Amino acid sequence: MTRWKETGEKPGPVMVWTPKQNGALLDGVAEHRLYPMFHLMVFRGTRRGESCGLPWRETDMTAGVVHISEQLVAAYYDVWEHTPRSDSGARTMRLDSHTHELLKFWRRRQQAERAEWEEKHRKEPKKYRRTSIPAGSSRGRTAAWTTRSTFPRSSTG
Repeated sequence: MTRWKETGEKPGPVMVWTPKQNGALLDGVAEHRLYPMFHLMVFRGTRRGESCGLPWRETDMTAGVVHISEQLVAAYYDVWEHTPRSDSGARTMRLDSHTHELLKFWRRRQQAERAEWEEKHRKEPKKYRRTSIPAGSSRGRTAAWTTRSTFPRSSTG
């Protein structure tokens, strides 16, 4: 990292965040509604597109296991599903107890948010439109994550 700062030369094609940078990220998003997804990326090593594209049907809440079989890819304003980037990308991983609890919390919160949104849509359908996002999906614009995930770099050096 020191050499990179001095020369500006990237040490390798894949850059791994330091524990300090990961801590700054998680501290910075502690109150964000998608904190569980950031936590999943930091502690289980999922890529941004894998985390955004992880459907609940691939998450076994009883066993505390997730199966990564697809990811979301974003280019400009288009988002589509694709297989993971590498042969080792499709995998099954066991969740640690804290991540498991966070995902259970996140699932309950998504269900509550969906119910609230459906009620608003029922009352004012022209104001609150339905989207094409599947029920129970954690899908979000992966492109937006690029901007959000850069802020710890400036605060941690």
